[in-house]
Amino acid sequence: MPYKECDYLTTPADATILWRYMDFTKFVSLLDKQALFFASIASFQDPFEGSLPVANMEAHKDLGQRMAGGQLHSDDPEELRRLEKELERPIGLQLQEARRSVLVNCWHESPLETEFMWKVYAHPTETSGNGVAIETDCKSLKESFICEAPIYITQVQYVDKTSFISEYKLLLCSHKRKSFEPEREVRAMTDLGDRAEAVGGVHYKVDLSKLIKKVLVAPYAKDWFMELVQSTAKRYSLNIRVCKSDLGNDPIWSW
Repeated sequence: MPYKECDYLTTPADATILWRYMDFTKFVSLLDKQALFFASIASFQDPFEGSLPVANMEAHKDLGQRMAGGQLHSDDPEELRRLEKELERPIGLQLQEARRSVLVNCWHESPLETEFMWKVYAHPTETSGNGVAIETDCKSLKESFICEAPIYITQVQYVDKTSFISEYKLLLCSHKRKSFEPEREVRAMTDLGDRAEAVGGVHYKVDLSKLIKKVLVAPYAKDWFMELVQSTAKRYSLNIRVCKSDLGNDPIWSW
């Protein structure tokens, strides 16, 4: 099975409900390719993706100063050689390599659909509501992958500049600033390592019958769009319930 356990990542419980919000073209692409798109961290809009908090950078600066002053000591020769080797390559270069080699596919953790995520990713308005959300759970996400690449799953950790994080490559690419905390993001990840190329991302095959539990259409979508999503799902033999979000229902003022 492509999914791999990782001791230092925080993987949600199997029953955790996950959502992926997208526009209609990405939904069709998912059905057509039967694959999830994993994007390179370097292609994300947030320039802080894969960077280190200030606390980590200050620790690296201190380590460099100690080495330059001949003050770098350790009772473990192997550990000393590791530190010296680490300091031979600029930390900025190491971070940029991690940003290129780690690919992620992003999900939102929540027991229910959320208005916030519709607005951010599917832009539901009276004039533009052509978004779709698919629901799954962590166990189904794990079991859906049928690719050869090792896949890891982790909750994103939200940190401030005073936080100090472990610098394993996958951890570097699974933390964000606290201002993003409402996203409650869960990431499926893989590491291309030395095979990383200057590409935006890679599609990894999944079993859609295992992955998708339900398809929701955006709250303010018109009836024709709802019918289009239903017919598209049927055309691709997706035997999954397709329904409209309850968030677009009118309030009840009397009974």
